[in-house]
Amino acid sequence: MSLDDVRVRDQYVREGWLSKRMFGRLAIYNYTARTTYKKKWDEVTKKSRGVIFDTVSGERVALPFEKFYNINEMEETKLENLPLHEPFEAYEKLDGVLLISYLLAGKLRVATRGSFDNPQAQKGTELLHRNYHRLSFIRSEHTLLFELLHPDHRIIVDYADREELVLLGGFNRLTGEELDPDLVSFYAEKCGFEEAERYSHEGHESFEDLVERVSLFSAQQEGLVVRFATGLRVKLKGRDYSRISRLVQSLSPREIWRMLDERGEVPRSEILLVPDRIRRPLEEKAEGLEALWREEERNALYEFCRVVRKVGLERKSF
Repeated sequence: MSLDDVRVRDQYVREGWLSKRMFGRLAIYNYTARTTYKKKWDEVTKKSRGVIFDTVSGERVALPFEKFYNINEMEETKLENLPLHEPFEAYEKLDGVLLISYLLAGKLRVATRGSFDNPQAQKGTELLHRNYHRLSFIRSEHTLLFELLHPDHRIIVDYADREELVLLGGFNRLTGEELDPDLVSFYAEKCGFEEAERYSHEGHESFEDLVERVSLFSAQQEGLVVRFATGLRVKLKGRDYSRISRLVQSLSPREIWRMLDERGEVPRSEILLVPDRIRRPLEEKAEGLEALWREEERNALYEFCRVVRKVGLERKSF
């Protein structure tokens, strides 16, 4: 770690591959939408998912998870390229906001991967000091990573009234080593954090069977994160969650049209799973497209009947 790490990232900021937010002398770096779209993944962008540096000393102040991918999203996460000979563990993938711990003037705080002080970071820091205790047990060189669950910051899954930080894991920010699961559990026990639920799988269950099982999860479960022994992480997501996530992220007429093509309607049961803040715009868009769909159906049927009459074919022959 040195100022070279800061300089390299600043160059990526100028080129549009990373964003940078300052808080005093601290800088948080995160990959941009352009990076995702262009798939500009290298050792800098993958490791800039909320990493924090002191821009004066070059010290790395916080080290989060590096970017990891859905199964089959990248060459290295294609099923045939995964290290299936290795042992693996699976954890619940929570549908909240990633928070990254760091120290500022001796006080433990949390940031999102792109901001020191947005509403999620502020709420996370508030909960950290209101609901948890003995934070002094956390060593200064350890970055802890949490998922913020809160009704005001719901994504898709409804966690009801849960307001908490769920401990996901952590890193030694100085050495880059991932914290041992036993140490993570120690911090959880001492400070009062819940941990991400470890998902049990039978010893004889193949990875392929696990992928299929997760694909059938309801929309109220995002999926699992699988960690192989060498540290490689892969995301497995349920089909229902993924479909609703696409709908929420884009409010895409194409996605609504796909539902109409497959089912003839947009299931209201799925719209009810969408967070309240965007449900009404989505309902209006769905209603408008459904009306257009019905009109196109009527026009198609009218044209079909006109052609049948024209060629002199009787309807019953079909």
